[in-house]
Amino acid sequence: MPAGRDSFPGTIRLIRTRNFGYRPSGAGANLLQVAPLPRTHSYSSLSTYERCPLQYAFHYVYRMPPREEPVAAFTFGSTAHEAFEAFTKDRRERTARGDAPPSREDLEREFRARWSPTGFGDKTTEDGYQRRVATLLDNFWEGEVRSLSEALREEEPFALTLAPDDGSAPVVITGSIDRIDRLPSGGIEIVDYKTGRVSSQKGVDESLQLSIYALACRDALGLGTPERVTLYFTESALRLSTTRTDEQLDLARADVRRRSKTGASRSSPRGRDLEWLGGGSARSRGPTRAVDKPGTRPHAVSGAQPRRVPAEWCRSAVSAMANGVAASQTRRTLRGGCDGRRWGNGAGAAR
Repeated sequence: MPAGRDSFPGTIRLIRTRNFGYRPSGAGANLLQVAPLPRTHSYSSLSTYERCPLQYAFHYVYRMPPREEPVAAFTFGSTAHEAFEAFTKDRRERTARGDAPPSREDLEREFRARWSPTGFGDKTTEDGYQRRVATLLDNFWEGEVRSLSEALREEEPFALTLAPDDGSAPVVITGSIDRIDRLPSGGIEIVDYKTGRVSSQKGVDESLQLSIYALACRDALGLGTPERVTLYFTESALRLSTTRTDEQLDLARADVRRRSKTGASRSSPRGRDLEWLGGGSARSRGPTRAVDKPGTRPHAVSGAQPRRVPAEWCRSAVSAMANGVAASQTRRTLRGGCDGRRWGNGAGAAR
């Protein structure tokens, strides 16, 4: 098999559609016959692939723009992240100068300066989020006052290179860590802010996102293996922490490399991989698990559940793309698919 066809990085080619008997032609054929694969991955792209491979292909391979409607949860989470980052930076700088630390009023001022009403879509939605602000800021402020840790870095970018054992091209995972703290013990804590639904301790223990961040801390940022990694649910004033040993990180490294290569080689609508388009034949028993195969456990690390995508939605979308239909029309084709969500909802709202 030619190099680059089923390996990362390389190209995606449409060979046949075993189940639907579809073969593209015309200008649309060029769109699907050769598409450049992403040269880097991220936790978001990997989780998007597990949740909905079709969404992964549209967003990360074909670069279709997401929907333009505002996503309120993303706006609220981004506002909180930016305000927390500004506050901890200000606190560190004031401490270095010997000044008094920032106050609760300073925190609220940072938050309000970043509030964008248009990001919530309508006044009713905005008012609902406004009612959550006081609790969010009170909990964060009280947590900062009690904490004995020192915030070292905020929104720290990284590029984690994972060299495969078979001599193929390395996989690069990029991202940014919300916060890196120095603990009283001298160790490092990785903190990821969450403003949405509270996870379980089991979810934190098995979190692929936290494993990637811990790997980046050790192998890309040169800070060593973190003493602990934490999901900080700021609205609930809840910190769920766990640890990653070097042995666990080495296993996670191999797992991320496998996921990256698998996602890259299976993200195109090739006939033998049409399972990612809903699977089964036209007479199938209905939606199927997107990426499971017998004898594999693709969700063993992250615990994520795959999104179920009816084959008819995906078939219509691929036909539309292959015949040169505009991206906006293709997205309209998909409305109601992906468990009733439109393409473009994305993973961003989960911040």
